[in-house]
Amino acid sequence: IGRAWLLRGAYGFRTLPTAVASRGNKRYINIDTRRERARSRAQLPSRPGPSRPRQCAGGARRTRTPPSPAPTLARTAQGRAEPRPSSVKLSDLSTRVRARGADGRQAMLLKLYSALVLLLDILVLTVRCFVCIFQATFQLVVPPKEKSVSGEIVLITGTGHGMGRELAVKFAALGANLVLVDINERGNAETARLVADLTGKKPPPAYRCDVSRRDEVLALAEKVRAEVGEVTVLVNNAGIMPTHPLLKHTPEEIRKIFDINVLAHFWMLEAFLPSMIQKNHGHVVALSSMAGTMGLSNLVPYCASKFAVRGLMEAISEELREDARNNNVKFTTICPFMVDTGLCEKPRIKFPSILSLLGPSEAADEIITAMRRNYHEVSIPRSLLNINNVCRIFPVKVCQLIKDFLDSGVDAV
Repeated sequence: IGRAWLLRGAYGFRTLPTAVASRGNKRYINIDTRRERARSRAQLPSRPGPSRPRQCAGGARRTRTPPSPAPTLARTAQGRAEPRPSSVKLSDLSTRVRARGADGRQAMLLKLYSALVLLLDILVLTVRCFVCIFQATFQLVVPPKEKSVSGEIVLITGTGHGMGRELAVKFAALGANLVLVDINERGNAETARLVADLTGKKPPPAYRCDVSRRDEVLALAEKVRAEVGEVTVLVNNAGIMPTHPLLKHTPEEIRKIFDINVLAHFWMLEAFLPSMIQKNHGHVVALSSMAGTMGLSNLVPYCASKFAVRGLMEAISEELREDARNNNVKFTTICPFMVDTGLCEKPRIKFPSILSLLGPSEAADEIITAMRRNYHEVSIPRSLLNINNVCRIFPVKVCQLIKDFLDSGVDAV
C-alpha cells in the first residue's frame, strides 16, 4: 500500500490501485499495464521518463520507462478519447458562480413579480365585484330606465290566446310593430282584431306556423322579412303543459313537449338571431317557468323542458357576451309562477295570500317591464327566484321541507 501511494505521488495517478487478498499474500494490479492500455486506446505517444533496472528471467537486466502522468480523458462525439483539463481556473469558477447567482436572483425577482401581478388582479376583481353588488342593490331601490319599443318589430309566438294575446296588446299600446304567430289561425285572427281596435290602425300581420317544425319556421322568417322587415324583438312564448305522472306520459307526448317547449326556441333563434347580430341590435325574450328552477310532481317532462330553456338562454347570452361586437343583443329569461291561461287545469295553492294564481295581464306587464329594463332573468313574482337561489345553499332536506310547507303545485289530470 505504501508503494502504491508513492507511485501515485510520483506518476500522478488519479486512483489508488486496489489490493486483493489471496491466501494471506497480497498482490497488486499491474498499474503500468492499466496505464498503457489507456494510452493505447487514446492513441497517445508515451512520454520518456527516468529508467529503472528490472530483473528479467535468466538474470538479465532490462530497463523500463515509467509512464508519465496521463491526462484525464474525455470521449468526443466520434467516440475518440481526447485529453481534458484536470483542473478549472479560479477565474472561470468565479464567473460561473456569479452567473448562477445572477440567474437565481432573476428567477426570484420573476416569481415576486408574478405574485404581485396576481395580487393586483385579485384586488381589481374584488373591487369590481363590490361595484356590481352595489349597483344591483341600488337598482332594487331605483330601477333602471325602461327603453322604448316604439317602432321595433316584435314577433310573438303563441298569440292565439292567454299570455301571448296579452303581450301583443300591451306591446301594441307601446307603439311596437307586431308580428303574430300561432298554430291556431282563428285565435290569432281574434288577437289581431283586438290590437286593431286598441290602436285604431289596421290589424297587424298574423301568420300560421307550427313552431316545432324547422322548415315552417324558416319559411315564416322569409315571409316576415319580405312583408314586414327584420325582427328586432323576439318573444318565444308558445308552450304546452300536460299534467300527469311521468309513467303515464306516452312517448309521442314527451316528444311533443320538447318539440314545442325547447326545439322551437332553437329554430326561432336560427331564423331571426342572425339579423340581430348583423345589426348589433335586438332582444330575445324566452318564457321558462318556476318549474324550470325546481322539480315538481306531475310535471316531469315539462320541468325538464323549462330547465332546458334556461340553459339555452344562459349559454347563448354568454356566447354573445364574449363577442364584443354583439353587446347590444340582449336576452331575458322569464320564470313565472302558475299563470291562469288554461294550461294549468288543477293548480294546488296552500297559501293564496302568499302565492296566488297569476293573471295573464299581470304576467304580461312584468314580462315587458323586465325586457325594457334589460334584466337577465326574472321570476314572477320577483321574490321567488331569489328565494330559490338562497334555498340552493342549504341541504336538499331543507328545500324539501320548505316545499312541503308551501304545498304548491298541480294535481294530475
